[in-house]
Amino acid sequence: MRRPTAAQSGPAKSGKASALQAAGGCVCGAVRIEIDVPARWAWHDHSARSRHAQGCAYATYVGSYRSRFRVLEGGEHLTRFEDAEARTARSFCARCGTPMLYERASAPTMVNIPRAVLAERTGREPRLHMNL
Repeated sequence: MRRPTAAQSGPAKSGKASALQAAGGCVCGAVRIEIDVPARWAWHDHSARSRHAQGCAYATYVGSYRSRFRVLEGGEHLTRFEDAEARTARSFCARCGTPMLYERASAPTMVNIPRAVLAERTGREPRLHMNL
């Protein structure tokens, strides 16, 4: 049984939300997301898989609890690639190809968002360098 992605599970249940959010989206504007801030963590990923997926020397991610993450628009435009060997999943906009989410089986309550897609401050500076 596949666990729904953050995009498939829809908006977070109503509850105690943060007073502040950081919003963002893909390049074409079809997908819009937001997280409650402060984010849980921020980190630079130097792994070969992330470098390849992002097309850069390293990818910077912001981690959020799934309950503090929302797809505001365009969830139907998100497509998902599951890497069974790495036990990860990456979602991106099917229209423009912007990487939007990175999920790890080892952290099922979290979702990681490429920092570049968020237009506002997240309350966390990336200080961790992983997979050097």
